[in-house]
Amino acid sequence: MSVVYVSPRHTADQLVGASVDGKLEIFEAQMKGWLLDHADALASGGYAASQHAGISILALCLVYVESIVCFIEGKTSDKKSQAFFTDGLVAIFPESEAEIRTYSADFYREVRCGLLHQGMTRGKIGIRADEPVPIRFDHSGVGIFQFAMINPLLFLKRVKQHFEGYLASVRDPANTVLRSNFEVWFDNRAT
Repeated sequence: MSVVYVSPRHTADQLVGASVDGKLEIFEAQMKGWLLDHADALASGGYAASQHAGISILALCLVYVESIVCFIEGKTSDKKSQAFFTDGLVAIFPESEAEIRTYSADFYREVRCGLLHQGMTRGKIGIRADEPVPIRFDHSGVGIFQFAMINPLLFLKRVKQHFEGYLASVRDPANTVLRSNFEVWFDNRAT
């Protein structure tokens, strides 16, 4: 019988009877070992093509954006993908909530759908590692989305900070609803 890995460090048999904290350890290993550590490697100076890895870094980060809301809420994003994506962005970038909510439909289409459906952001998105903020929205002055510039390195940094904060919150036994929602989604996401 072959071994089935559910994270880079955990096998399927370790899920049997796992506590919430055990499941959280597996989840942390999944997100870091299969997504965020690879985004870090692409962003590092040790990667020869790091200057051209912005799209790949962003794609790995975007998987986190929508999925973390599923864990926070304990629910699927089926038929609510845009709302979950928006809520994920707001959770990661609360200082940009007004702009994110204002331009969520455009940003979702240009970034998330572009990357996940065509393998590339669409025409109203730019990627620059020297942009001073993670996301900068340009608009016409009357609330019409024109363009957004994304710094994939700062975007990754903020995703990692959010993830560490989320893990700390779920590890706190006083956060019973958050812990319950995490476990519900962790247990049901494959069904």
